[in-house]
Amino acid sequence: MAVLDLAAGLALMFLLSFLPGVHIALVLSLVNSMLTPEALMLMYGSFSALVIIQTVIYAYAPGEAAISLPLIHRFLNQGRLKEYVFCWLAAGFIGLILSLAIPGDYVKAAATLLKPISFYLVLLVLFLNLAFNRRIGWVLGLLLSGAIGYIGISWHMDNPFMPIFTGLFALPFLVGGMFGRTDNPIKPAPYRTPDAKETLKGAVLGVLLALASFGIPAVGAPSAMGAFAYPLLKDVSMLSFFSSFSASQYFMSFAGSEAGAPRVSATIQLGDAVKGNELWFVMGYVAGALLVIAVAEPIYKSISRSRAGYALAAAVISLAVAVMFGIGGIALMLASYVVGSKFYDEKTSLLGAVIIPYLVFSL
Repeated sequence: MAVLDLAAGLALMFLLSFLPGVHIALVLSLVNSMLTPEALMLMYGSFSALVIIQTVIYAYAPGEAAISLPLIHRFLNQGRLKEYVFCWLAAGFIGLILSLAIPGDYVKAAATLLKPISFYLVLLVLFLNLAFNRRIGWVLGLLLSGAIGYIGISWHMDNPFMPIFTGLFALPFLVGGMFGRTDNPIKPAPYRTPDAKETLKGAVLGVLLALASFGIPAVGAPSAMGAFAYPLLKDVSMLSFFSSFSASQYFMSFAGSEAGAPRVSATIQLGDAVKGNELWFVMGYVAGALLVIAVAEPIYKSISRSRAGYALAAAVISLAVAVMFGIGGIALMLASYVVGSKFYDEKTSLLGAVIIPYLVFSL
């Protein structure tokens, strides 16, 4: 293996993590023929840890973690940056270690058993959340975000959820900060280590539901599965769930691809680079985690979350949507912002952007 390739791949992934909306599948598709398989897997593994950088700067995360943003915002607003970073990285690593023990045949079995009833499972998740959220506001948020998701998919736009999730989750937080409606603590809260039992609880549930997700096509981590977990978990365990789900689903997709059940688009981009190189993914996660630990606090202090900082972050992420998706993407983002700002406190109602289109297109 070329040490230079490994270093170049990790450095590239680290630099790209500062750009909002850059997804690992796109990055891998661009460099697939340029780097060694080991370097590609190292980059892939680092992504689940480096996503923290986008959440800190832009209050945004790619689709795998988008629904966790309200919870992440709460941690940051309360000055709990270190706690959030530790919890996310620890749970992701636990998820990877647990995933090592799951054979590819189990992933294929999950897909085979659950795919024929996936429509009814998602419908069940929807009814469970209706039972927990019996409010008119929640239902309206679900339907309106669902309508936006349906329109975005109907336009056949490549990755419509980037502008949709930006509008639903990131912009309401950033615009609120611009106008002084977001808490901005002068001093960080005293650091406290996340509860070990809660972290482990969320991480284990994340792995189990990531395995189940292979049988529910078109519903990614942690959309419908996240909606199922919300009523069961609290702050630390919920954050752990999202991190573990994302990292373990990526990792299990390697076994799934060999067993005939690939689940994640980035895995398909890797092709033969997957075979025999899974441990490079784990090492990539560890390397990405060390980079995050080194830069997260300096980055957060440098942007200081002043009104100007919120405005700059909102401008950069909106510009990214405009460049990548044009007028259609801007329209989706603005429509999503209207819904997201109105129903921001309803948490799972905004998952309608994924759940409703899935149910409609599955009929």
